[in-house]
This record gives sequence, structure tokens and C-alpha cells, in this order.
Amino acid sequence: MAACTIKPEASPQFKKLCERWKRSGYRHIDKDLAAAFTAIQQDILACGAFRLQAGSRVEVYKYRQNSKDVKRGSSYGWRILALYHKPTGCMYPIIVYPKTVWSDVDEALVASAIIEIRQILGYCISPGCDGEMATSDPPERKEQGAAIQVKMQCVKCGAIQWATA
Repeated sequence: MAACTIKPEASPQFKKLCERWKRSGYRHIDKDLAAAFTAIQQDILACGAFRLQAGSRVEVYKYRQNSKDVKRGSSYGWRILALYHKPTGCMYPIIVYPKTVWSDVDEALVASAIIEIRQILGYCISPGCDGEMATSDPPERKEQGAAIQVKMQCVKCGAIQWATA
């Protein structure tokens, strides 16, 4: 299969989970993930991958990776969920967890992580829509704390969303 670029820094949820597992005693998580990402960059079907969701622009894959902290093979190691953006060939890791702690990931957590990356990529997050977001006409901005929000509208379904500028 095709090679891809990995962007682990894009997902706030992924970064939070990495920090959580580091604090929980998985001190080799960075090396374990680096090994997985090296393999995935060469072939998106590496690391025992299987597709969880298919779509016209994005797909979600689940990977297995050995953990140097658990030392029992990939069956007991890390699970990595990643969103693959077909148009750009970029893989966005969205969730990571040790199989020894979570037998599976909560569906609501997966759904929120997917929505988070889809919004970062500029896609509509309305259920069933795969349209792209564009700045509303007329353009609107508002301040929300330290962040500036921009009003966006889906070119396909017309849904309105506020995105951080």
C-alpha cells in the first residue's frame, strides 16, 4: 500500500493520551510510537492494521505496536487509532492506549477525536456530510477568551460552525 506522512502533533486528544500514559509509568511510549510511525510511513497497512471506518476523504485505521514497558508482544502492547486523509496522504494519530489497561476504546472518545481532526482539516462535522467548510458570507469573527473564532459554513449542507482562527 501507499506511503504516508504522519502528523501526531495535530490531535489534541492524542497528545493528552500520550501524556497520560507517560505519567502512568509507560516511559518508553515515545520510542514505541516512533517505531510504529516509521513502519506506518512506509506502508499504511503495517503494524497489524485494519480499517475501522471508510469514507470518501478520510479513513480510520487501528494499529498494534509492541510496548517496551509491557514486554509481552503486540497483543498486549499499544493500540493506535489514526485518521488517514486520502487527498494529502497524511495520517493523523488520534488515540493511543495500552491493551493491558483498556480492552477497547470508548466509541464516544473515537467519535470526538474524529470530529476534532475533521474540523482541523476543514470538513463539515454534521452527521452524514462530507462537505468542506468555507468562511461565511459576510465574514464574521468573535473573541472567545484568548482565541478568535471565525464563522464557517459548509458548502454542501449549509451547516454553520465556529472554528478557531
